Amino acid sequence: MATAITDHIGSWLGSGVVMVLGAIVSWPYKKVREAAKKPVSIYLGHSEEEMEEHLDAVVYWLLHEKDAVSLVYAAPPDERENAIKHAQLFVGLYAWQYGKLQDNGKSVADEELTVVEQHRQAKRNSMWMTELGQRGWTYRHQDPNAQDESTPIGQLRKRVKSFEPQKLPSDAAALTRQLAATVRETRHALYPDSRRLARFLDPQALVLGAAVAAAASLTFAIWISAVDAPRSFFTVLWMSAVCGAAGYLTRVGCGFLIPR
Repeated sequence: MATAITDHIGSWLGSGVVMVLGAIVSWPYKKVREAAKKPVSIYLGHSEEEMEEHLDAVVYWLLHEKDAVSLVYAAPPDERENAIKHAQLFVGLYAWQYGKLQDNGKSVADEELTVVEQHRQAKRNSMWMTELGQRGWTYRHQDPNAQDESTPIGQLRKRVKSFEPQKLPSDAAALTRQLAATVRETRHALYPDSRRLARFLDPQALVLGAAVAAAASLTFAIWISAVDAPRSFFTVLWMSAVCGAAGYLTRVGCGFLIPR
């Protein structure tokens, strides 16, 4: 076996080159993927800060999201209306408290929702709200008038219901997963080409293609050594490249056939 490896060092060298190239190509691939992303501007609105864990999780995810996101959160009073109007997506989180009253007698959440209502037809909105009797949710901050529609919090929740909000999960991680899907669908709706581009630049496709190419290079190196085939270096290179490309395109094709 040692003699075979020595006699066909080119095949093993070709295998090593394939693995090195697979590692090197990941860097420019990542740069191309990042440059191709289309940003989505998001305004994050919420009721009184009674859900610190949920807000922290959402803000962290949006700020560190691998896809391009421009986040406006806790905007100053003089910038709030303009920020909401120019955001491509309004995300609202609502629980049980109306919030602190400002000089105009309204809470920040109330003012934010008023702006969203004024631009309801022209703006994408995605809202989450707690439900009465919802399991796993803390009630330590619940306003006793939350279900009374004659009170400010009751009115606020009634207005939110008109937007058909999703149930606000008690688990912050579950909320971020739902938000991730919402942001992805918003991006695809705003930029139709981004869906196709995302499938072609799917990181899983790159990983699969590189893994197939590496496995193929080792398989061909062993096989060439066994059958004493000539021109082993370039044979391993092109055969591994073909297999890697096939693996990559197979994963991309699955993305088109089975869309997320």
